[in-house]
Order: sequence, then C-alpha cells, then structure tokens
Amino acid sequence: MSPTPKRLRSQDPDVVVAVGQGDAKKEFECYRIALSFASPYFDTMFSVDMAESNNSRIEFPDKDPAEWELFYSFIDPSQISEARHDAVINEENVMVLTPWFHEFQMKKYLTECDRILADKVLVISKWKKSCKWDESFWEKDSDRSKSRMGERRTIFNRIIELLQFACVYDLKGTKRETEATIQKFMTWSSGTVDLFDLASVKTLVDLFLPLEEADSQGREHLTPRGRSTCFWETLSHDFRNVKLSTLSAEAINNNSEMLPLLVYTSIQEVANAKRACEIKNSAESVVNKLVKKCPNLLYACLVEEKSVNGFNIEGTARAHLKKIMYNQFKSNQDDYKNLMISVPETYTNDY
Repeated sequence: MSPTPKRLRSQDPDVVVAVGQGDAKKEFECYRIALSFASPYFDTMFSVDMAESNNSRIEFPDKDPAEWELFYSFIDPSQISEARHDAVINEENVMVLTPWFHEFQMKKYLTECDRILADKVLVISKWKKSCKWDESFWEKDSDRSKSRMGERRTIFNRIIELLQFACVYDLKGTKRETEATIQKFMTWSSGTVDLFDLASVKTLVDLFLPLEEADSQGREHLTPRGRSTCFWETLSHDFRNVKLSTLSAEAINNNSEMLPLLVYTSIQEVANAKRACEIKNSAESVVNKLVKKCPNLLYACLVEEKSVNGFNIEGTARAHLKKIMYNQFKSNQDDYKNLMISVPETYTNDY
C-alpha cells in the first residue's frame, strides 16, 4: 500500500528570508513556490544557477523587517487561502509598498499603488468635481493668511516629491497627474510663481536633464532626455524669454549647478512682467468704466435734482465733471504713468 501523499497546503516552509542587520535582523519562514508565483524576481532567483537556488536562505541586509512582513502579507499562502486575505494597499502603506512591488516586479500591485497615488495628487492639489482647480486656494493674492500660504507651499512640495517618486518607480498615472498640476501652476505664473522657489526649480531641472541637440525639419533644437520633461516643455513654450535655446546642450549639461538659478531668475522676470500687465489691464478697465459711467451717473442725479428744484444745470454739470476728471489725471500723472495709462483724448481736446 503506497503512502498517502502529503498535501501541498500542509507543506512546511522551505526557505528562510533574513531581513535587516544586527539586533534588528529578523528571519521569516516562507514558501519558494509562493514567492516564485508572486514575483518574477524570485522565480528567476530560484530557477537559475544562483546561490539562493541551491540553498534555503535569502538575505536582505539593507531592508526593514517590518516592511518585509507587510510585503509578504500579499504573498503568504496562509493569508490568501480560505478567503482570509486581509492585505490591502491604502494611503497609509502605499509609499512603503511601492518600492517593494517595483523591485520584485509585481505589476498588479504596482498598478494599484499608481492608482492610489494618482488619486491622491488630484485630492491634495484641490481639483474640484467641476473639473476646475480651486483657484481661491492656490492664487497667491486671494488670501495671504499665514496658514494658507504655508499649506499651499507644503502641498506643492509634496506634489514635487510625488513626481520624483513616480519617476523612480515608473508610476505612469501618478507622473501624468503631477506633471499636469505643475504645468498648470506655471501657466498661472504671477499667481503661483512664488511656489517655484530655487529648491523646487532645481529638483524640476534635475528631472529633465540631460539635454541633447536634435535636428527636426532642418532646425536644431534641444531635447530633454531626463525622467520628466514637463518643466522643460513649459519653459520652452510659455517662457520663451528663458534664453536656454541660445545655449548648447553641452554647456547646459556641464553647468547643471548654475542652470536652476538661471531658470529661477527668468521665471521671476516673466511672472513680474505678466503681473505688471495684469495690473495695467485692471487699472485701465476701472478707469475706462469711470470715464464712461461717471458723467451719465451725475447726469441722472442732476435730472432728479432738476425735477425737484427746477434747475437746468445738466450741461454745466457735464462740463464741470469732465474738468474735474481731467484735473485728476493731471494732478496724478506719475501714478497714471506707472500704470501706463494716458489721458483720454476727449479731455485733452476740451482743455
């Protein structure tokens, strides 16, 4: 009578995974087959002529034992069987688990990490359900309270950190959302330019380097070859006075320490020019409305005055109002000059 075969489910662990160093080192009993089915990395390790394939021990001295325990909960057959699988990726553990899933080539779980982080970018960047940004939060001048200014700076830095994280671990969705957010802040320029301090500019510049010279339709141009090109693309299109195009790829790549300062200064100049233009347009709009509306408003008031008191002074009042407003322009020439607003022609013709 042949012996009863031992069921796979009752098999003992057949490999020890040692994680950490010194007193912090811990050993975990695991299953080769579970590791191999879960991860191409382990499948290769146990299949080829590597030291680990010939013995029952794996060493990860530079890793954290607590992190391995969390990671292995997604593999452990004793957790997966009988619907007892409690391992869940969430906002609390996603930053810890992503490097593990990436290193061990576990695409299914890495995709879930990417989804969670991409959603997180939309939440922290104040993306509304109406598909609009919360401009009241991000615009610098909408509310200069210390708490809001500090919060927007913290969130922006977090978005840049998530972009770096996404580039390292190839999280396409997270990279797409963070890049779109950063480009949006750059197009606002004057309202959000303060977010782009020298440290954040340096990080974004490092992400698009190196540059190389390419030829397209007979025209040479610089092409970024770094892990994230969104910052370069915005600089090239919306900040054309950032004179990087006058430099060679070699000059830029060899002076990567000075490049962030050049970009930072140029962004500030562009934003200041745009802000000055915005102020000018706003002032012109206000003044033009006053010029057009004030005489009519005064006229309406005088008509009412006439109906009450019987005086016919409409024409005189109009003339006096024009004279008053002309004198205001004349006496405040410096202010209007700074705003680049000239005296209306109708007033200069009259006086």
